[in-house]
Amino acid sequence: MKFKNLEKNDIYCIPIGEIFGIEQDEVQILYAPLSGNYSLATPTTLEELDCAIENDNPQKQYVSLLKDFCRRDAFVFDRIPNDTSGLHDIDILVNSKCNFHCIYCYSAKGRSTQELSFETIKTFIDYLFDGHQNSSEPYSIHFSGGGEPLMSFDVIKQTIEYIHIACERGNHHTYKLGVVTNGSLLTTEIAKYLHENNVEIIISFELLERLQNMERGHYSLVASNIDALSDCQIPFGVRTTFTPQSVTCMCEMVETVVHRFPCIRGLTFDVVLAPSLFPTPHDLEKYYSSFLDNYYKAKQLGKSLGVNIFSVAAEPLISLRERYCTGKFVLTPWGKITTCARVSSPKDDYYSRYEFGSISNESVDINDGLFCEIMKQCNIYSIPRCKSCYARWNCGGGCQLFYHQYATDYHRIKCDFTRNALRLQLFNMIKERYYRQTGRAIEEYVRTKIKTE
Repeated sequence: MKFKNLEKNDIYCIPIGEIFGIEQDEVQILYAPLSGNYSLATPTTLEELDCAIENDNPQKQYVSLLKDFCRRDAFVFDRIPNDTSGLHDIDILVNSKCNFHCIYCYSAKGRSTQELSFETIKTFIDYLFDGHQNSSEPYSIHFSGGGEPLMSFDVIKQTIEYIHIACERGNHHTYKLGVVTNGSLLTTEIAKYLHENNVEIIISFELLERLQNMERGHYSLVASNIDALSDCQIPFGVRTTFTPQSVTCMCEMVETVVHRFPCIRGLTFDVVLAPSLFPTPHDLEKYYSSFLDNYYKAKQLGKSLGVNIFSVAAEPLISLRERYCTGKFVLTPWGKITTCARVSSPKDDYYSRYEFGSISNESVDINDGLFCEIMKQCNIYSIPRCKSCYARWNCGGGCQLFYHQYATDYHRIKCDFTRNALRLQLFNMIKERYYRQTGRAIEEYVRTKIKTE
């Protein structure tokens, strides 16, 4: 059932009846992403609201509700940038070398001995901190991707120290630093240096020995390094990527953290981007369904055991955006600049669709026109299927690289996953809010409401 007047105002109706064992349309979530409001509603209420939204004198009981849901100033959303001057997300891919052979590696095609020189990075840092950029946001600078960044730790160390100098010398632009590592080279000495320089440490780790050794390798080495960080009380985060083989193991991972790695108090769970692992669209559909099911079981278990579980893919309410990726500077090991950290080598498929700049002869060459052409692709305005989708503001049209890598018949599967994730997150929040306010289960309320209408 469509409610066109509500939809014109970016207010969406999401059927959830099957959750209560009734007809799908009998109970719906009224969701206004741009005002941050959401609530349960019956079809009768939705029809009356849809009429009232165009009525100069709506029924009294709907005046306040419509005012709240039609607001546009409650949340700031990420807009598609018109140029690169306001970009503040920066990935520095210091090399294309790696000591692991992960089964889902997105940069394996570009593996080589290629490494960024400090002089190239220095030129780029000068560009960022000497007035070329006008972002009001702090720079978020990460050493990641391409290869294992700590294989070039000397270059990273030089870069960190130069960033401090450039900030003091230039426009004093604030910044945050981070490193994403497989953890195998993370010695106590390196970890202490990173911690002392306020560099956030993120370790990609599968937590269970059999999975780590099967999908990434070197479990014992990474586990012992995590133990050393714990002994030194150096904070770090852990990010786990799930494959079809590991997606049912989320609860086991939470239990393992409690008993084997008690220093870890939070986990980030990622979906995998690896077309080779999904021979058919049905395989991907099964994986996504299992991811959501196991994610919320693990999240509930983690809550009871004091371990915070989070996934951007499973909880898309975290952001509002016109485009999934609203632009970043990714400095590749070849001294080129792309918009995606997963596209780092000229050997990568679709590489030419992401490059928009380069560094040579101590100068930075940015093609703003090319950058804008990239931003015009794959956003909520350019994709027809996004036009009336209730998840579009949270999804931003989806990851452009996903749509490049997967065949067309997989695209609907990804859209369905995002919609299901948003729908489930909204329902869980409504359920928790109602219980806090009343001490009653939402199911009891719905049964009563349906009977009276």
